[in-house]
Amino acid sequence: MLALTDLNTHYGQAHILRDVSLRVESGEVVALLGRNGAGKSTTMKAIIGTVAATSGSIRYGGQDLRKLKNYQRARRGIGYVPEDRRIFKKLTVAENLATGRKPAGKGQEPWTIERVFDLFPKLAELKNRLGGQLSGGEQQMLTVARTLMTNPDCLLLDEPTEGLAPVIVENVTSAIKQLKTHGLAILLSEQNRHTAAALADRVYVLEKGQIIYDGALANMPAHAHSALGW
Repeated sequence: MLALTDLNTHYGQAHILRDVSLRVESGEVVALLGRNGAGKSTTMKAIIGTVAATSGSIRYGGQDLRKLKNYQRARRGIGYVPEDRRIFKKLTVAENLATGRKPAGKGQEPWTIERVFDLFPKLAELKNRLGGQLSGGEQQMLTVARTLMTNPDCLLLDEPTEGLAPVIVENVTSAIKQLKTHGLAILLSEQNRHTAAALADRVYVLEKGQIIYDGALANMPAHAHSALGW
C-alpha cells in the first residue's frame, strides 16, 4: 500500500534521509526504529508532505504522492498522528473528534465517535472535558481517535507511546493491535523495544538517516542493536 524508494530529504544544506526505501502493506504494522535524530520523524513528515523530498519516490496505492499537497495526501487516506499531538485545547473531546470527521471511502466501515469510544473507553468518560484539561496520555488517545475520524487506510504514528504512563502505553498498544485487525496499514516510529516487539510484523532500523536493517525484530543483528543502544 505504501512504498518509499530511494527517498532523500534535506534541511537546508544538511542531508537528513539518505536513499530510504521501505514498504507497508494493508493489515501490517511496521516499526521504524532509531535513536533521537535518526530520521524517524522526518520520514513521517516526508510521507505526509510537511517535509519536501529532494529525490526518490513516495507511492501510495500505486500513485506517486510527491506532487500532491499534504492535505491531498490526507484525502487519499493517509492519517498522521504527530509526536506533539496538536489537539484543540479549548474544544471538548467530542468537539475535537468532530473536527476530524471525513466521509469513508467506498466499501469502508466509517469511524464514528461511538466507534472510537469503543476503542478508547476512557475518552467516552471524558467526552465533555476540554482538551487542555487532559493528561498527556489522554491527549495521545484523543489524537489517535481524531485521526481515525478521517477514515484512513494508512496510519502514521510518530512515537505514539513516548513519555506515557505504563497503563496508557498498554491502552494505546491494545488499540493499535485492534486497528491492525481492521486492515489498516500502520507505520509507527518507536524507540521502545517492548512496544516494537508487541506490535511490529517487521522493523526498519534507521541510523543517521539510512536504513541499516529491515526484517523481523527477532533476527536483528548486533550492529542494529548497537545503533539503537539495546
